[in-house]
Amino acid sequence: MTVKYLVMKKPMRYWVPGYDFSAEIIRVYGNVLRNGDFLIISEKALAIALGYIYDESIIEESRITSLATRVVRELWSIIGTRCKLGEKTITMLRSIPLELLARHKQLSLSIGGLKHFLKPVSEAGIDTSNLPYSYVSLPLQMAEEIADQIRNEISSKLGKDVSVLIQDTDKTFLLDKLSLGLATRPSKVRGIIDLGVISYILGMCTHLFRAYPTPVAFSGPQISLRLLLNIARAAESSRGWGAGRNVVEMARRFNSGFEDVTWRMLMRENHFPAVIVRLRE
Repeated sequence: MTVKYLVMKKPMRYWVPGYDFSAEIIRVYGNVLRNGDFLIISEKALAIALGYIYDESIIEESRITSLATRVVRELWSIIGTRCKLGEKTITMLRSIPLELLARHKQLSLSIGGLKHFLKPVSEAGIDTSNLPYSYVSLPLQMAEEIADQIRNEISSKLGKDVSVLIQDTDKTFLLDKLSLGLATRPSKVRGIIDLGVISYILGMCTHLFRAYPTPVAFSGPQISLRLLLNIARAAESSRGWGAGRNVVEMARRFNSGFEDVTWRMLMRENHFPAVIVRLRE
């Protein structure tokens, strides 16, 4: 039996800190949601709205961190092409000033440890794109509770039984013969384990795994991990990247410096922090 995925998306306002995202979701999708739908929400958008952001400009990177960052960047520049990293990503890594990269690496080390520090990009679930100035978004600490809360609020106000998936663009790799996902960042979903850089190397440098966005937390009836990953992939392919996939694209889009993007600039862009996926057999 082949499952088809119908993805529905509508633009929303940029979710600034303190924004009532539940009310926005209900306002935009209230007449669209049906029982059994999957509501897929960007973890980064939720993190910003809930205040899970950090100003990296206040970080004073150590000499050891700066040196280690330089070594990691050079190593990935060498082996990146063999690990499907892509020329654009390698160029992006080289174009970011070492000082900014070292600050980011120091934060990732404190949050995720060495297994995330050693990744080339997207360390520890920390996200730099679609945020102003030197802010980054941090991984949600209570993602499961947040997903449950959104699901319950939709049920209470709309009378609809939907499943809620919080997801991140960082990769999870699935081995075809196993129901085990190797994530490159933390996840609360059963069947997914976070191995950091080890997951990244196994997934990117071999041909044994399929890549998916990472389900961070899920609230709804139990479904297979493979189906959940396919739903996450369908949502990601439709959502787009807002102001850019990374700080380099974002700065280029606004013709600004890496730390000169403002809230107002971001609010002018179309954003799709939440989309609906409906299954069709």
